[in-house]
Amino acid sequence: MTYPMYNPANAYMQDLQTMRDRIDQQMRQAQQQFQPMQQPTAINQTFQLAPNQNLNDLDGKYATNIEEVRNTLTLKNTLFIDKENKNLWIKNTDGSIKTYTLTEIIELDEKDKQILELQKQLEEMKGMILNAKSDDRDAIQPIENAKSTNVSTTKQSKK
Repeated sequence: MTYPMYNPANAYMQDLQTMRDRIDQQMRQAQQQFQPMQQPTAINQTFQLAPNQNLNDLDGKYATNIEEVRNTLTLKNTLFIDKENKNLWIKNTDGSIKTYTLTEIIELDEKDKQILELQKQLEEMKGMILNAKSDDRDAIQPIENAKSTNVSTTKQSKK
């Protein structure tokens, strides 16, 4: 009887194969245990074919003139403003356009308001002083050549 010779490489391969078979079997058992617990997830899809026409939903763009505003397609209410911030156009989805002219309002703090009020008062006082000076000039006439009619010019002698 002949005995096969012990081959270490062959034994190592068999050990690996045995280990792999055991792992595969454990994986199958684990999948069978978790299979009933898993439920298919529901997939919901919503398609938005047209944009929402919310009045508070606005778009904004720069434009150079009203012709550019007219030629621009808008899917929602859109504000157009020129780069100088002087004109504002509002174009609605129906194509109507409203035009506005803008002016800047500068907010002043209390100190700035007080300074402007004091400057205004100063200008008013300067005007009052100039008016008073011109009134005084008209009232004052040179006295050099004027002679009083109530005073007699003759000398009286003493007795």
